[in-house]
Amino acid sequence: MSDQPDRHVHGADVSTPDRVQQAHQLQAVNQQLRHEIAERTRTEQELIEHEKLQSVLAMAGAVCHELNQPLQVLCGFIDLLRDGASDAMRTEYLGIMAEQVQRMAEVTRKLGNIVRYKTKPYGPSHQIVDLEQSAAG
Repeated sequence: MSDQPDRHVHGADVSTPDRVQQAHQLQAVNQQLRHEIAERTRTEQELIEHEKLQSVLAMAGAVCHELNQPLQVLCGFIDLLRDGASDAMRTEYLGIMAEQVQRMAEVTRKLGNIVRYKTKPYGPSHQIVDLEQSAAG
């Protein structure tokens, strides 16, 4: 037996200081890889969140388009009925209809102003878009 360090690692002559240096290099490479994986994971999560927001915005645009046309028609008919209606109940009902049209218009406005993806509970196991928290202003 010799006092010399083992110089044969997988057929190569490597001294103990060289092994320590290689171990440090491997640790540095592993740390760099962990950092790159974490950065990639973060970037992928940001992309997923961006895609979610884009999906919500696309849905909001479609809903706005689909609701605005009937809203315009309803508003026109409400004005026509008010002009020719003398019955008090008819006027009251038309007032309620007008309030509901305004409510629908507010929903449309909020859908058109979505700038972030926020949800709220809907029933025991569902989530829906929270228009108040998702819309700007």
